[in-house]
Amino acid sequence: MCAQDIEGLTQQIKQRAQELGADLVGVAAVERWQTPQLSDASKVFDYRPSGYGPTDLLPPARSVIVLGIGQLGGVIESNVSDAKTTYAFGNFGYVHLNRLLNSICYDLARWLEARSRRTLPLGALVGARFNHEADGDETATAPLYGVFSMKRAAVLSGMGRRARNGLVATPRFGTRVRLGCVVTTAVLENEEPLEDDPCPPNCTICVDVCPTRAISPDGRVNHYRCSSDCGSRGTTFEEIRANIKQGYPMDLPGANYAASDHRAIDSFGNRMCKVACLALCPLGQDPNSDVLRRARDWETANPKVELAGFPDAMTS
Repeated sequence: MCAQDIEGLTQQIKQRAQELGADLVGVAAVERWQTPQLSDASKVFDYRPSGYGPTDLLPPARSVIVLGIGQLGGVIESNVSDAKTTYAFGNFGYVHLNRLLNSICYDLARWLEARSRRTLPLGALVGARFNHEADGDETATAPLYGVFSMKRAAVLSGMGRRARNGLVATPRFGTRVRLGCVVTTAVLENEEPLEDDPCPPNCTICVDVCPTRAISPDGRVNHYRCSSDCGSRGTTFEEIRANIKQGYPMDLPGANYAASDHRAIDSFGNRMCKVACLALCPLGQDPNSDVLRRARDWETANPKVELAGFPDAMTS
């Protein structure tokens, strides 16, 4: 294909994705998964490779299309209210959006295959498993990984950058966005990755509001602390680790990935942390109103939970 044809097809795909319901669309060539990218390790900037690469899943693949849907402001506002439920966010900020992304990705893949471009819809792809090598490593704070890293794809496609809370921050929605992908044999026009750290240098809101101290000042997210969910799954390291291992298979020969949608509205919608690291993040064009005061009030009203028995090496 000539450059003009590639550009034209790329624009048609973006238009079709938006017609299907996507708010954001980014594109990255598969070569970006084969060469080191954005290697400034001193910044909270990129995601390590995890799971499979696009050509592992679809060998003749040439491009990855990343789709994003913004979360509703009312859902976010409700989630950090005094109401003792997170059902609205678990349903309409997570599970429902995942299903929408699955539908959009499938319909976009059908559109591409009708034009003779073999395409694999990945959807929101929430399946994960547990790195068995991390099981015996007391310094491994992030043992869970997915089939394919949506966050890495979003960064490589120019859709957003890695924020301190471990989420992808887009210029429009900040971190309040759900992601999906399709992998295709179509040769498409690349987006350039965004540069620089999206977080203000002195902003520590996500670190401060996390009740389990799961986010370190340098942007490392401790999966064990995050999964403790303020004690609903255990308050000691061994309890938390046992619960994680029960929910996700080890990445040993023959092990598949386990879907985890049910965890979004776990405990009948009463996730105590209320994903405050996302809801109170000031990034994006329309952040939660009065976010700085709300963050201070949240930290006061939701004191840190003491989690016992963590290895000394886990100093998040």
